[in-house]
Amino acid sequence: MWAWLAGACAVVALVGYWIILASFVRMPGSVLPDLSAFPWWTAGLAVAAGAAISPLCEQAGLWGYWQVALEREYSGPTAIIVTAVVFAVLPHPPVHTALWPKWIFFFLAGLTFSTMAYVTDSILPGLAVHGLALLVFFVLVWPYDPQRRLIFEAGADGWFWTHVAQAAIFSVLACWAFRRLRQASLENPGRRPV
Repeated sequence: MWAWLAGACAVVALVGYWIILASFVRMPGSVLPDLSAFPWWTAGLAVAAGAAISPLCEQAGLWGYWQVALEREYSGPTAIIVTAVVFAVLPHPPVHTALWPKWIFFFLAGLTFSTMAYVTDSILPGLAVHGLALLVFFVLVWPYDPQRRLIFEAGADGWFWTHVAQAAIFSVLACWAFRRLRQASLENPGRRPV
């Protein structure tokens, strides 16, 4: 439960961070093709499948294999940071976006999934959160990027500060939930020390 709560709070914070970054750099928008020619259930199934396949491959490869191998050779924090850096520099949607905002954003996302995998010693909580996060970004965030106001053109409005508050508040809540998750894992006998 704590892993999912921490992950959900982190996703809400990441939405805020993405929108803040999109206030500084024009983002290209939707990564989905036009699905209006298809029945709603076909389009929904295609989006859901895309939101499930990518997390399954990334969670298994990066956090189930790569990070575990790093943990055998290095400290947990080192493995977490290196895995987050690797995740950040991999290709991610949206295509044709400036690299620096994507690297910042996906590094933060990678820290979330790396920490979840390390503390829970499992990719399953991260898999669920990752799939939900992709669905949220595919449907509710990235399609609206072209309409976002750039801070240099229009100044910081109320929505910008709302997203700054969203990112800050939910980052604090995610950290709190991760601390509770860590405490719960320490209280669980048979778990490796975290």
